[in-house]
Amino acid sequence: MSTANEAPSSGPEPTAANEGRETFTMEELDRRMKGLLEVQKQLVTRDPREELSTAILLDRAHKVQQILEGHPDLSSEFTPAILFASALSGKPNLLKLAISMGADINTPAKDGMPTLVSACRTRSTTNPEIWKTLLENGVDLLANDGHFSPLQKAINNEDSELIKALIAHGVDPNQADEKGTPLYFSLHMNSIASFYTLLECKADPNIQNRGQSLLHYVPQHR
Repeated sequence: MSTANEAPSSGPEPTAANEGRETFTMEELDRRMKGLLEVQKQLVTRDPREELSTAILLDRAHKVQQILEGHPDLSSEFTPAILFASALSGKPNLLKLAISMGADINTPAKDGMPTLVSACRTRSTTNPEIWKTLLENGVDLLANDGHFSPLQKAINNEDSELIKALIAHGVDPNQADEKGTPLYFSLHMNSIASFYTLLECKADPNIQNRGQSLLHYVPQHR
């Protein structure tokens, strides 16, 4: 029983359960939650250049277009020509976007390689959707890299689909250069499958190379 001299109680006595436990006012809790949300916001927000580079790498053309529209200041850095050159490494969606933005169809690849040659360097890296898009948009069919023309690349890769497409778009299957006609070149490279593809495309086996007919040339390349 309390007496008149006893001070009024200020609340429940501390117990072992709540001793040392941190308590918050609603104002303090609200402040801390706002701080946490701000940190999360900073983590989510990325440099648009970094986002753009990632979208280009992953061939996400819609995302590339979205970022460029939201950040027009980046258009001078990520021009259609640059997007186009990046697309030649096997990004068909990015390629179509770059062309729709006005990229020159004959813009060289990043290493200076002619457009179509770059698109068909090796059989394993050739993406048919890339070269089909280039052909549909009027790419230079004859520009070479100083060594091989697009047709010679296709012959060497034994890519019958590309050989047929190039000839269908106007490449002469009998046009000779210092390596001879396409038929002679296919034999020289031991690309027998390409040899038969060329014959199927009406390449003339009677054209001589350095005074020799294919009858003389074939036994040397068995």
